[in-house]
Amino acid sequence: MDLKNPKTQKFLLVGIGLFLVVYFWYSKVYQGYENKVIARSQEYERIQTELKNVEMKFRSLGTLKEEYRQLTYRYRGVERLLPEAQSVPDFLSEIHSAALESNSQIVEITPLGVAPDGFYNKDAYRVTVNTTYHDLGWFLADVANFPFIVNVSNVEMQELLAENAEAVVKEREHTMTVAFTLTTYFVQPSEKLVLFDM
Repeated sequence: MDLKNPKTQKFLLVGIGLFLVVYFWYSKVYQGYENKVIARSQEYERIQTELKNVEMKFRSLGTLKEEYRQLTYRYRGVERLLPEAQSVPDFLSEIHSAALESNSQIVEITPLGVAPDGFYNKDAYRVTVNTTYHDLGWFLADVANFPFIVNVSNVEMQELLAENAEAVVKEREHTMTVAFTLTTYFVQPSEKLVLFDM
């Protein structure tokens, strides 16, 4: 190769010029676009992943709504058994009705106070009733059918003394005094659930 030859020099200059043009084009233009293309493709993949997540959530939304509806229905059923507030008038009304239906006489109802227990409160009453053995069973059956949860505990029975015990039994008069504790329950205000309509 003759470097003094003007044709060779022209080829070399054109080759060096082409190399410099390609180099500057690659370093300044192509790499800038390549970085943009990589950034755009990463953003595209991220958006595509988010869209797939949203699509999966959308597909499960109907299932979640149905599950929420069923759980809400079940909760409302339990909520009736475990009221959200203390309701002394309802309790007194129910116990009075149970006494009337069972031919029992309520002698005394003493509130024992409210005590917290987990997510609910216990509201206890000491109740004394004059009744017969048979009517006591009827009374407690009525108590078991209250529209809210009631527990009976600490039952104490004492015979009522009468002058003529046979006449008392025949006339179905009260033959014993029964004292027991009735406990009702209600949800603590801080534990109340807020339900949404869907």
